[in-house]
Amino acid sequence: MVDSQSKIHNPKSTIPTITSRQNPLVKEIQKIRDDRSSPLIFLEGPRLIQEALLSNYVIEVLVISQQFPETSFLDPIRARAKQHFKVSDQVFQAITDVENPQGFLAIVRRPAWSWNDLRKRSPAPVLILNDLQDPGNTASIVRTAEAAGAGGVITTPKTAHLFSPKAIRGAMGSTFRLPLLEHLTLEEIVKELHAAQYSLIGTEVRKANQSAVVYTKINWKKPWAIVLGQEGQGLSADWEKHLDKRVHIPMAEPVESLNVASSAAILLYESVRQRS
Repeated sequence: MVDSQSKIHNPKSTIPTITSRQNPLVKEIQKIRDDRSSPLIFLEGPRLIQEALLSNYVIEVLVISQQFPETSFLDPIRARAKQHFKVSDQVFQAITDVENPQGFLAIVRRPAWSWNDLRKRSPAPVLILNDLQDPGNTASIVRTAEAAGAGGVITTPKTAHLFSPKAIRGAMGSTFRLPLLEHLTLEEIVKELHAAQYSLIGTEVRKANQSAVVYTKINWKKPWAIVLGQEGQGLSADWEKHLDKRVHIPMAEPVESLNVASSAAILLYESVRQRS
């Protein structure tokens, strides 16, 4: 956890160009980049930083590569940063999280969503990501969930971090706007969703479970929480007793399963169709 008294939170100031990878500020930014429990998040590139500003996030620190040209493009971004400084190209390469960096990155405070943020969007569906490991899939689900007007996304402890640099890039700004509750236990999730009058629905591979119904037969105007498990493996047995319904998506043989992000999109847009 980053110390609230860290140098990175000092009032707005301009620091001379940093040329050492051992500089404490460089080390701290690297720590934020890699720490899934940090209250701060790491953003890279113009699009994400502009998305954050449009969503009224405050830039705690703006880091600019010495190789990035001095243009007016950066002026409004720099004006809204509490602190900004330049680093040598070598130092920037040590900080960046991408193969082809664009020359500047930012640190912002992570959004603090609550259960109430999800509840007030009811009956819009909520997604529960159970042990999904691929940040590309989780990012795609977050982006689709916002586009489909979902109430939010909840994850269990072993699910990929929704605020990792890769996941944030993949979600393309949705991370800043959609309520996201991370790494909660099954017991807490079930308790809170039942209190909010949500029913739980699980996805089924093909129709292995005879009680599973085709997803179009569900009344999606009611508040549902969709539990999504790992591809191929499906949901863990722990969820079984908590599910109110099982659904399946018809598929032509020999296909046995869909990408989990594709499944989420199909279910979410059926809910959109019915609620429109």
